[in-house]
Amino acid sequence: MVQPAHDSLTPASTPATKCSCSPDVVVRAFAAAGRMHCAILVSLFSLVLLVAAVRAAEGSAADPGARIPNPAEKRLAVEVGKGYITVDQVIEIWGPAWQGALSEVQRGDLSTEACHERLQTAWEEALETAIREEVFYQEAEREFDKTILAQARMIYDNNRSRGGGYDSGPTLRTIERELREQVGKSVEVQLNDFIDRYIRAAGGLTQLRKVIQDRGISWQQWRERIRRKAFTDQYLNMILGPRVPRDASPADIRRYFKDHAGEFVEPGKVIFRHILFSFKERGGETAARLAAGNVYEALLEKRFSFEKAAERFSDDTKSRDRGGLEDAISPDPEREAWLSVIREAARTQDKGKVGSILISNTGCHLVVLLEAKPGRPIPFRKAQRDIRRKLFSERWEAAAQSLYQELRGKVRVKMLVPRYPEDYALPEPEVPGAPSPQSPPP
Repeated sequence: MVQPAHDSLTPASTPATKCSCSPDVVVRAFAAAGRMHCAILVSLFSLVLLVAAVRAAEGSAADPGARIPNPAEKRLAVEVGKGYITVDQVIEIWGPAWQGALSEVQRGDLSTEACHERLQTAWEEALETAIREEVFYQEAEREFDKTILAQARMIYDNNRSRGGGYDSGPTLRTIERELREQVGKSVEVQLNDFIDRYIRAAGGLTQLRKVIQDRGISWQQWRERIRRKAFTDQYLNMILGPRVPRDASPADIRRYFKDHAGEFVEPGKVIFRHILFSFKERGGETAARLAAGNVYEALLEKRFSFEKAAERFSDDTKSRDRGGLEDAISPDPEREAWLSVIREAARTQDKGKVGSILISNTGCHLVVLLEAKPGRPIPFRKAQRDIRRKLFSERWEAAAQSLYQELRGKVRVKMLVPRYPEDYALPEPEVPGAPSPQSPPP
């Protein structure tokens, strides 16, 4: 589900002889023209750059000796108009589907044939999502250029008529440049907000930089990708914002609450023990996977209790002395960033049974669930805001998708990699419940 941005653009008040180059001028010009061309984002937190959360939430297992498929594949996947999409950009979107299939295959719940069909379908959907982003970005660039040029000419002509001649006020080129700078500053605000969210979700700037490095791209390349998203998001917010009703009727809100009661439940408390095999402390991911695999086997053979194993092997100093016990939210934000994902993964495990090895951006984890208390229904008065937001997002997405279908037919699209890379094919595991035969994509 695409979430619109809600940043407002405040017009700058300047004398007539100056250059009134506020982004709001561009906004009004778009609205006056009645344009329906816009850009749209894939939700930030669905992107697989933050694979730590995805890996742990899906309950993936690790194979210390497996070869990791190269995610930094620079082959072109699709040509779109004047631009292109690389294979690794599609993998960023496709990753969660790969991860889910990996989890089911390792448990013996999914056959190789069914896995292949599911992954191919997901690959085609990821391609379409990437194409949509590129189509909207290119359209945003075209429309911004046209509107800025037209608005610069209007401001220039107004300054001349009020000032009494060609020498009054800034030049046309200066006005155009200042308009572009104002729009750029607005995009920069959105960009910084996006990056802050990534940093929080990754558990800190250092962890985020490591994830980006593991993907085989530089910080500058990654930042440019997010800048494009911020630019597109600003444009979408300006164009669709006035057209999509923001509020829903009380009847619609009440009806949604009644028809989707299962969505409005506060999660119950989860108590579990875990053992962390830190990538940093173990000297890398391979060593951490190997250590986790050895302890996993020892626990299955009941050579020692989980509590004793945590005290002896865990690299998490905050929980090691209490046998890996976790029964509350961590006061440390960076620790809570990965611990919250492990907590939710633990919720789905069988009580008292050691689950498959989990992977986060911090390391490998072994988890045993002690107790998962049932959730509590959320009352209607508390659910109303979320319902309004959800219904608004659905209307927003419908309008954006309608626009995309209109633009898609006007752009040349050439598929170069219509099938998912063979490196990611998932064979059946040799032993159900054993570590996965292939490591997850970074």
